[in-house]
Amino acid sequence: DSSNEKDEVLTFSLNSFLIDILYRWTENTPFDSRPFRWIGIYMDSSNKEDDLEKSLRKAIELGGDTEQEAMIYLVSNYINTLKFGTHEFPSGYCGDLSECI
Repeated sequence: DSSNEKDEVLTFSLNSFLIDILYRWTENTPFDSRPFRWIGIYMDSSNKEDDLEKSLRKAIELGGDTEQEAMIYLVSNYINTLKFGTHEFPSGYCGDLSECI
């Protein structure tokens, strides 16, 4: 769990098998940040986006500074969402962004 390497590929059947275990883990040990981080980072194919954000925020709340991976993943997700939402704006756009977003 402390290594910096992670396996990017979880097959669907493994994902659907693990999600139940992870949710039970959160119920049995609600003050452990690890299952929340795993749900937020690795289970994104089986959850809605807001569930992922809630899980990552909970991991950060419980783990504090030890949850660097959850923090990086959450901020990266926000940046990617913003980047996608603004990718068609012209370069040097000076308009009112509140009207566009």
